[in-house]
Amino acid sequence: MRFSFFDQEKSDHDVLHSLSFNDCLKKTMSQLVAKCRKCRNPVIDTRDTRIISGHEVVLNSANFFRPDEDAACEDTINSLYLMEQTLPDWMISQIDKVEWIKGKLNCSQCQARLGSFDFVSGRKCSCGKFVLAPVHMIKNKLDFTILDKNTHVT
Repeated sequence: MRFSFFDQEKSDHDVLHSLSFNDCLKKTMSQLVAKCRKCRNPVIDTRDTRIISGHEVVLNSANFFRPDEDAACEDTINSLYLMEQTLPDWMISQIDKVEWIKGKLNCSQCQARLGSFDFVSGRKCSCGKFVLAPVHMIKNKLDFTILDKNTHVT
């Protein structure tokens, strides 16, 4: 997984170990943007869309790069889940096409598969403790950028 801060690419190891306390405080006022890894089209912005882990923890720029306490659960490692009340318009249009049942989420620009949705099954995470949100994105299909409040997404 590749991460970038202010369009400067870093590995997740560099991110976790290069932030000072003051940097961490600044990140709490920042937004997290997910872009399609194939075409770099912005697909999720935490100003508009709530991202949650498989264990129902709301993810934002402050806690996104911290390892989850329950990292043994594969559903928290490989996927991000989105609250259906805050889905971006491009996702809602794809979900509307199949009448909010089940399907794949493709990038609106390049059609790369980014995730899926299932409003029928009510699947539990692999550890069995939590019911997963019906809309999920595959982490390794996305690049993540943390922007401060004055930076705009292009």
